[in-house]
Amino acid sequence: KTDVSIRVITDHIRSVTFMVSDGIMPSNEGRGYVLRRLLRRAARHGRLLGIEGKFLSKLCETVIEGSKDGYPELDEKKAFIFKVIDQEEDKFNKTIDQGLGILEQLEADLVKTGNKILSGADAFKLYDTYGFPLDL
Repeated sequence: KTDVSIRVITDHIRSVTFMVSDGIMPSNEGRGYVLRRLLRRAARHGRLLGIEGKFLSKLCETVIEGSKDGYPELDEKKAFIFKVIDQEEDKFNKTIDQGLGILEQLEADLVKTGNKILSGADAFKLYDTYGFPLDL
């Protein structure tokens, strides 16, 4: 499981670095949505590995250092790339923290009622309203 998370993070941060360098911005549709999903999936796998806080831009720096000879624009746009990645990672961390708080409340409610299974409606609300990944 650790190996899979490391591979996901390294693959995604490489793609994200080049996407942002090409001017793609995180959004809710099109290429921007793909970028957002890659960033968030990488951040989620970082959490699975026990990494707290922001870490993706540090990895992005490694990608830039290793690729800047063939792609000098990466080094030129480094500050912009870091800013975009940091902002999106901040948003995701806030979303996850908020979702975890709501999930804890829902779990407490389940215990009070003697239920053990979160309803589909609650799971969908966490996903749809708060962007909480269903696999968490």
